[in-house]
Amino acid sequence: MLFSEVYGAYYECVREMIDQAQQGRLTDVSMREIVREQAFPESMTEIPQALKTGKWPLLRKDGSTVIRHPADVPLTQLQKQWLKSLLNDPRIRLFDVSEAGLEDVEPLFTYDQIVWYDRFTDGDPWEDEEYQKRFRTICGAIRLRRGLKSIYRTHRDHTTVQEIYPKSLEYSPQDDKFRLLGYRPRDGRNTILNLKRMISCEMTDSFDPAVFEGAAEESRQAVVELINERNALERLMFQFSNLAKKTEQVDSRRYRVTLSYRPEDETEMLIKLMSFGPVLKVLEPAELVNQLKERIQRQIQFENKIQNQ
Repeated sequence: MLFSEVYGAYYECVREMIDQAQQGRLTDVSMREIVREQAFPESMTEIPQALKTGKWPLLRKDGSTVIRHPADVPLTQLQKQWLKSLLNDPRIRLFDVSEAGLEDVEPLFTYDQIVWYDRFTDGDPWEDEEYQKRFRTICGAIRLRRGLKSIYRTHRDHTTVQEIYPKSLEYSPQDDKFRLLGYRPRDGRNTILNLKRMISCEMTDSFDPAVFEGAAEESRQAVVELINERNALERLMFQFSNLAKKTEQVDSRRYRVTLSYRPEDETEMLIKLMSFGPVLKVLEPAELVNQLKERIQRQIQFENKIQNQ
């Protein structure tokens, strides 16, 4: 529970309040401020109320605390094993994370025990030191709002020099690759670069982030109808959490969802939509519906061929 994005926030709030109470600085105002910064709006009354009424017996009526020592939250052995497992993921090396304190801990599981489905096998070279350097250079450029000059290899194996104002990085679980989203000052258009195709990159001068607001970005919309069985709606919201979407409830079981996506992501969209099986129907656009039918027909033909062998 301490690792939960939701419930972990409560522990952090209470820990901060205990720290302030030990220093004699805790007030009603500071309690509300801590909740506002670290938790959720609905917790604005619940957490302070639970502490002040004694439901959580950590504070006295005068605002002092019964806790004498710093409110540290030590990691359990299970949590350390979980963290060690995450550190075994080759992608974690991009962020230069230290293993200090976990050297003698056995991982809960190893990366090679994970079996991936519906995923391409030509992902980014996570263990390549040059790739790691380029990734960190790009992260620094995004943070500092500085341009990038990159030598880039196109899908036709041509080498070009790309100048780009970086906006954000996007990871595709389907491709197992990072893509850089940004603005191309040469022609005033948005662009997307695959990090794997970058041969080198270096920071250039600072730029005004207002350029992103004026750049037109092509987008398409897919309209789907979903039957909410086996948590299908929740799975769809998670699967397409990175896309702008509009959801309308048709009746007690059916929902109509409009998804906005980039043209270059259409193949990935099709694969994700097909993974929902019979609980999802693509309504629009006609081109996407036809592509979906063709993929399903090819899949049926392939399965029939396998069965007849």
